[in-house]
Amino acid sequence: TLAWMSTLRDADLEADVHVDDWPEKKFTVDSLLSHVMIHEMRHTAQVALLLRMQGIKPPALDLLFYLP
Repeated sequence: TLAWMSTLRDADLEADVHVDDWPEKKFTVDSLLSHVMIHEMRHTAQVALLLRMQGIKPPALDLLFYLP
């Protein structure tokens, strides 16, 4: 993913993407990448909350710990 993302140019990010589940709507690559990141943050927060509700301190889940 990182290798692919490093090849993207501004024009690539502005390209239209058609989603099969929503054929009447167009998205840009940029907006879909933003959506994926926000969606991932939501799930990370859900996991952290569920662990804390069990009295478990969640591990470091921030992406910054996993990037080179």
